[in-house]
Amino acid sequence: MNKKTKQFNLWLKEYKKAIIICVSLVVVLGAGVFGALYYFNIIGGTSEGGQPESQEVVQARVEQSKKDGKLRDEAASAAKAGDTAKSAEVYKQAVEAEPNVERKVQLQLDQSGVLYAAGKYDEAIAAAKVADAFSEDKFLLADWLSRLYEARQNYPEAIKYYKLAGDWAKSGSNKTGISKEQFYAEAVRVQTLVKTGKE
Repeated sequence: MNKKTKQFNLWLKEYKKAIIICVSLVVVLGAGVFGALYYFNIIGGTSEGGQPESQEVVQARVEQSKKDGKLRDEAASAAKAGDTAKSAEVYKQAVEAEPNVERKVQLQLDQSGVLYAAGKYDEAIAAAKVADAFSEDKFLLADWLSRLYEARQNYPEAIKYYKLAGDWAKSGSNKTGISKEQFYAEAVRVQTLVKTGKE
């Protein structure tokens, strides 16, 4: 065995675990992105009637996804820099320009998610609640607030919103198909956290 081969084998032995972790992360992230794109009918999607979507519809979804990504990046950069006003303005303009009510709600919840990711928890909850005025369909809002409140350990509010999300689980905006029973089970799980004092 020559010197270069020995050095490579030593390097490989030393960094084997790190290489495996990195490759695993790339595979998991790639599968997650592909799964999300497929699930939300951005690739390989079907229309509501179960027929394959046209190339134009798929392309429109891809373009919308790219725009959403840029919007999130711009707002996230502002929020991380501590400029929540600029982050809010980015989304405010997008929400005002959006004619589709369900999409308005989703954009507002995206803003909430950006603020939450930046550690602006109270602002995230306040931003989410703005979506309440956009639509009679409150499923997406209740679903998101249940998770936000649980993450903030405000268990009474989390329980309330898990139950509301369950009550509205038959909403057309429930793309995940989570049932009323599943949301109620989450409420019971959180209630257990309250009783045991655990997180």
